[in-house]
Amino acid sequence: MVESYLFGRTQAVRHNHELSRFLPVELGVPQGSVLGPILFLIFINDLPLRLEILSILFADDTSLILKSPSLSSLCDSEVAAFDAVSSWFTMNRLSVNADKTNVMRFGLRDLSSLDNNLENVKFLGVVLDPKLSWNSHCAQLQLCLNSYIFLLRRLSDRLTKPAVLAAFHACFQSRAV
Repeated sequence: MVESYLFGRTQAVRHNHELSRFLPVELGVPQGSVLGPILFLIFINDLPLRLEILSILFADDTSLILKSPSLSSLCDSEVAAFDAVSSWFTMNRLSVNADKTNVMRFGLRDLSSLDNNLENVKFLGVVLDPKLSWNSHCAQLQLCLNSYIFLLRRLSDRLTKPAVLAAFHACFQSRAV
């Protein structure tokens, strides 16, 4: 059954109202499919076994957790970890998306002088900063929730109370809690 799901597929590209010819898809899992995320997790499941560091897999995200007593050894560990991940990806005919690859270093001292340390990064819906304070997360959440408050206020005149409550639970409460 899985074989029939993955093989014999074709795809085309539509650009400016023109459709390319259909070509066979030889690699990959159909995006937007129900089985896609499960098959990807099965496929990538051995990555943590190949690494000598703590890694966290969630859907199509992979996070590497490194710790070190000094910044120089941490940087060496980062390079080694990225090389190991890149090697695994190459061996499995995948590629690392450089635009979605981030490095965030956490520590007690000021790390803002480092060239490539981010101010914040979103990890499973939580905005983290190098000091692990809640400031960045709360600021972003406040912006998001303010727009929902505005929307709910506008909807409250036009919708029934149950419909407004449903919108509240779907948009506001799911992010605030």
